Amino acid sequence: MRLPAAIALALCLALPALVEGATTSVQLGPVADAFTSAANPDSNYGGAGALVVSAPGLPNGAFYTAMQFDFSTAKTAFDTAYGTGGWMVTGVVLTGNLSTGPNPLFNPTVTAGKVTATWFNGAWTEGVGNPNAPGTSGITHNSLVTLLAGTTEVVGTYVYDGSPSGTLTFPLVLNPHLLGSVTGGSMASLALTPADSAVNLFFNSRSFKTTTAQPYITVTAGAARVITTSAAPAAGGSVSGGGTFLDGSSVTLSATPANNYVFVSWTEGGRVVSSTADYTFIAGASRTLMANFALNIPEVITTSAAPAAGGTTSGDGTYAPGGSVLLTATPAAGYAFVNWTEGGTVASTSASYSFIAGSNRALVAHFSLIIPVLSIVATAPGSYTLSWPGALPGWALQENGGLGANLWAGSTRGVSIVGGQNQVTVTGVGNRRFFRLVHTP
Repeated sequence: MRLPAAIALALCLALPALVEGATTSVQLGPVADAFTSAANPDSNYGGAGALVVSAPGLPNGAFYTAMQFDFSTAKTAFDTAYGTGGWMVTGVVLTGNLSTGPNPLFNPTVTAGKVTATWFNGAWTEGVGNPNAPGTSGITHNSLVTLLAGTTEVVGTYVYDGSPSGTLTFPLVLNPHLLGSVTGGSMASLALTPADSAVNLFFNSRSFKTTTAQPYITVTAGAARVITTSAAPAAGGSVSGGGTFLDGSSVTLSATPANNYVFVSWTEGGRVVSSTADYTFIAGASRTLMANFALNIPEVITTSAAPAAGGTTSGDGTYAPGGSVLLTATPAAGYAFVNWTEGGTVASTSASYSFIAGSNRALVAHFSLIIPVLSIVATAPGSYTLSWPGALPGWALQENGGLGANLWAGSTRGVSIVGGQNQVTVTGVGNRRFFRLVHTP
């Protein structure tokens, strides 16, 4: 149906309507619409102010409606908002203002029932006919039926409650043909036809005199996040859950190992992001993830202590690939833990070292001897007290009258323990006397 110039201009200026947030919505008025009459199969009604869907069993016969939309405006808006092709459609909703049909051509009483929406392919023109002056060119009932015998796709069923006024809100199913029209920014046609033997529905057309009461489609889209998955090695197992997702939506990837393989981890750019086969996250960006599998051959983890007297290790043994390993280094009295090394390279500075078994490994826990401090305090003229920590075993006091290397000998002075300290009292030393602590493993 053709619009007066003033109405067409107003509709153009009102579109697109962009909404800020996670998604963007664009409203599109039809570029053509018309109803057809089965009782007048060769007449055109493209200039009428109403659109009609009526069941075939009603007195004045069946009525169909055809509508055409140009999705190029929506595609341009979404490409601008999210980058060319960087978006996905989340909804397409047809909206119209319900009315009644006072013309004698129509079935007079609005009646509840069901309406089917069908995407169809093929060119057609609107025409200028109306109920009082039917046209001879443009779409007719016969030509619409012929178009519906070609390539079609049902995109939803609307349940009409019989209201003579209000709003028709018809969410359409995002089936492939309709989705392709939106993402491709092409023309798309919809046919509204009766889905039962009772429905009689009227709503305003694009030629209705009040612009704001004309029908429109709302297309909503958001940023698309592409989640790409793969398996390594390819024979190790299968992956699922990847695809294109709306920004902010939940994604769950699943990794299933093949026979004789076990799941190890999900990695991204070589970095482990999950050690669980089912990995759930929020799509905030496009991602490329790899499910890593390993042959189900036990991995041998061996440990040792250096020096052997410095402490003990635990947690070594045989593990299934992908299993969690926890090694623990416990220093002996008088020793402190330093680090874990593998092949001379530091693997961890934590006494408790955890990792995922992925290969045979031999790790060494290093300990260092805690060196005690020997203190000397003058307690009276000619009397001294030597002391060192009693909690550090293996340390013995030696003394030397000269500093000659061969003059050091174990002290025979009595050792007492006071306040956790080993103490030796030295008195009556006339000449120089030297003392030191020597560790005996």
